[in-house]
Amino acid sequence: MGCGGLPIRIGGFHARRVRESEQRKGDEMSTSREVDVAILGATGSVGQAMSSYFSVNAPASLRWAMCGRPKSNVQKLLTDLVTMHGPRSPPRLYHADVSDPESLRRVAAKTAVILTSIGPYTKHGEAVVVACIEERAHYVDITGELWWVAEMRAKYGERARAAGVCIVSFAGYDCVPFELSALLAHKTLMKGGERLASMECLTKFDGGGFPPGLRGECSAVGGRASANGAVTRRLLTCGCVPCLCVERQARC
Repeated sequence: MGCGGLPIRIGGFHARRVRESEQRKGDEMSTSREVDVAILGATGSVGQAMSSYFSVNAPASLRWAMCGRPKSNVQKLLTDLVTMHGPRSPPRLYHADVSDPESLRRVAAKTAVILTSIGPYTKHGEAVVVACIEERAHYVDITGELWWVAEMRAKYGERARAAGVCIVSFAGYDCVPFELSALLAHKTLMKGGERLASMECLTKFDGGGFPPGLRGECSAVGGRASANGAVTRRLLTCGCVPCLCVERQARC
């Protein structure tokens, strides 16, 4: 969304193949910011995994930051990463709190892209979306909360487009098993000359547990999902190649 050209499906509100002129604008924004990517929620379970991956695999030219609260916890994470992976070009450390919109705006003003792992997004995501639009930073999350993405698209889609900001949801994690299952089912049926019209995915927990940030909140989110079941069904039975994408629903 906000990136002109041919549409491509990478999840979230809307994304388009970037034209050369818009690519230059993106490059200019990136070079004018302190960092290219800021990981929000770096000290959470998923945020730590992201930070560890970046610390090992990020190219030397990538400027990135870890964000969390309190900043002392982020500093401890950096120390642990250096111990595990050895000295590398260190990321910047920013304080950010989803209950403090001003702290989110400060981070958004310093980065070209915010990658947030703070869920549930129904409760903690909207303030980050707003901060990114206001400070013209692109937004990426890993949510699987379809109803929430639909609400954000309805509320902020035009504002994001006008600001030239891409809002990308469903960028992995929660959605990967379902999207891969849908794709494999579709390809298998196509080989026999058939077409997948709809699909329902169920999950079963076998051991393990929820990340700490979700404890005590899952029942409320589950109720929200049930109340918005019509949105989920419309996404899954739209008649296209199945994908968990609000933009796909809007076109069908």
